[in-house]
Amino acid sequence: MKKNFALPLSRFVAGPKGPRALSESLAYCTRCNACVQSCPSYLVRREELFSPRGRNQLLRLLAEGKIKPGNNLSLIRQTALDCLLCGRCTAACAGQIPTAEHMLILRRAAQIRPLPRLLHRLLKLRTEKPVCFARTMKFLLFLRKWGGVRLLRLGGLTALPALRWIKQADDMLPLTAGSLRSLLKKTGTPCTAQRPQLLYLPSLEAQWLDPDIGLLTLQLCKSKQTNILFGETAGLFEYLYGREKDLLKTARRFLVRWEKYSPSKPLPLLTDSIDVYVLLKNYPV
Repeated sequence: MKKNFALPLSRFVAGPKGPRALSESLAYCTRCNACVQSCPSYLVRREELFSPRGRNQLLRLLAEGKIKPGNNLSLIRQTALDCLLCGRCTAACAGQIPTAEHMLILRRAAQIRPLPRLLHRLLKLRTEKPVCFARTMKFLLFLRKWGGVRLLRLGGLTALPALRWIKQADDMLPLTAGSLRSLLKKTGTPCTAQRPQLLYLPSLEAQWLDPDIGLLTLQLCKSKQTNILFGETAGLFEYLYGREKDLLKTARRFLVRWEKYSPSKPLPLLTDSIDVYVLLKNYPV
């Protein structure tokens, strides 16, 4: 975590009311308390600092230099990471303050990494080296299918801090976890069309962890000729866990490829993830 960082008050923040400068977005908070009872993390902690208005107040004091980051690193990290980024507070707020966006700005400025280092590096490959990521995912799914993860659990290795996420992922994933491409081959569903009318950008979950999501999504739009954008990413990982300059780079690259897939006129883009949808909606900001 970065000990000294700056929060540019003039930078723009995406929100339901459109782009606002960070200073304006923070100033909209009147501490009316409407957001507090909608926040899951506050309902658990019952502490003002872990309420949406408390988080916004902390960010405002940091941005104005009234709180020094170096003296409050643990508190800043805990506050930023406890936010679930669910957006329920924004829905309850009369000013529709995007507290989740504020916390993402804080995470990036302070270089807070929510993910374990090994998992962070793995997910980073999806953007930087998609072929390497695909091969790694195939290998990991193969290991899980044939008992590799079970052996790690029996040996107690998943209790190690660096590998604890493997146990959590194994508990959450369906037993039939696999790749969407493999499932489509089994069901005879085409991945490309001669005259596509729609582009489908599958989420990480649909493409590699729970392919039934992707299959159901395609069934909902079976009346359209659809091309599936395997190996593409809109930058959700960079948006939630990476640096802003990497997000901008990924977004620009995705827009160029989107145009490449539909040279005559921009084809509609379909996704199965609300998070990807929100990110694409905020692309102009």
